Amino acid sequence: AREAVDKSLAERPEAIADELESLKRAQGLVKQALADQDRAAGRPKAAALRELSVGIEEAIEDQGKADSQSDELASGRADTALDATATQQEVADEAEGLAKGLESGEAGKGEDVAALEKALNEAADSAAKAARSTLDGDVSAAEQASSAAREALEEASKTARAALSEALGEKGGEKNAGSQEKVGEASGQAGDLVSETAPEASVSLARASQQSATAEKALEDKDESGAERAQESVKNSL
Repeated sequence: AREAVDKSLAERPEAIADELESLKRAQGLVKQALADQDRAAGRPKAAALRELSVGIEEAIEDQGKADSQSDELASGRADTALDATATQQEVADEAEGLAKGLESGEAGKGEDVAALEKALNEAADSAAKAARSTLDGDVSAAEQASSAAREALEEASKTARAALSEALGEKGGEKNAGSQEKVGEASGQAGDLVSETAPEASVSLARASQQSATAEKALEDKDESGAERAQESVKNSL
């Protein structure tokens, strides 16, 4: 379903605003459903790492937006540095927030998490420096700092994806019916949002919602094997 939503987004460059917004909202719901499915399957560490990966990707997208705004400023297409400065500072805040979030320990501990925290703090510092330099009109310093921020974010993304892959391979713990309920709600909402713009994804998401309800019922009935089968079906549908 996630791939179908992404494909629909890519194929609709001229989509009207409300359709595009619905697709993006559905995309966000699917990503959250995947993290909640990790929790439902007894893998809270994987869920935290998945959410971290999503946050890093959003920061990378915002860094790209900041770079574009800086290019417009340098070429004279923008009259003020305020937009570029604000977006660049937003990247700094995002990276700092992600780094602080690691302190909870939900994403685990060890060398990978330490490397993630280091890269995110470096990204935050560089992005903040880029914001200040942009506002001061120091183009060279701004470019160097924004480049450093982007590289640090990309390194953090690579590390987070590797840690997530490892966490998904670990044996799951106690399953969580409450998280399973959230999966059903999110996938159902996402399916409704794309019923017209991405019908293939909508069908897959409806199936995920139905199987999530089956998994939730199995968990309530203490049917471990039935829950595992349904949860696997949910994951494949998402």
